[in-house]
Amino acid sequence: MSGAHLRVAHFSPDAGAVDIYVNGTISNWTKVSYPTVSGWMKLSAGTYAIGIAQTGASPTLTANVTLADGDWITVAVTGSLAKSTIKATVLVENFGALTDGNARLSVFNGVEGSPSYDVLVDDKAAVTLLGYPGTQGANDGFYIVEVPTGTHKIQFVNHSDNSTVAVDLPGIPMSAGTNYFVAAVGTSDAPGVIFSSDAIPTP
Repeated sequence: MSGAHLRVAHFSPDAGAVDIYVNGTISNWTKVSYPTVSGWMKLSAGTYAIGIAQTGASPTLTANVTLADGDWITVAVTGSLAKSTIKATVLVENFGALTDGNARLSVFNGVEGSPSYDVLVDDKAAVTLLGYPGTQGANDGFYIVEVPTGTHKIQFVNHSDNSTVAVDLPGIPMSAGTNYFVAAVGTSDAPGVIFSSDAIPTP
């Protein structure tokens, strides 16, 4: 497959609208509001400096991302600008073929100061100990699982107390051959959720 794909997820609650720079040049992604997952940008293989700037200002955060042919990469911006904890985490997505009859669920913990979450699908743990990036060593807060197609309940719950629900999506239709990205966002005292989906391109 020729080329790679990259997008930016703006999950920093206090950063305001941001502009995205690629190798020092402002891109078509301007005035990106919180919380937003951008569309995909197709790029040639190579190394890129992805800059994040408050709209109208110079970048305050830069992530160096190396793309290979066929890569699908999400740069997730989290943390607090005011507290100087804003950070970028590179998430390597999977857009490969799925088992027949399955969809793909990618989950991300973008809530700074949150406990580790378990992700339940129809009340059963699909992912455990989904920590905020960097809080569990090499854990980047991102995990991918396959799920059968159909309508599913998805919840992010406190790992230490599964009765404490941070994110509750009671009925999400999930189609075969589709990737679903679900992220816990916001603050630890008032977490929210953002959801996006993409059909997996056919070879």
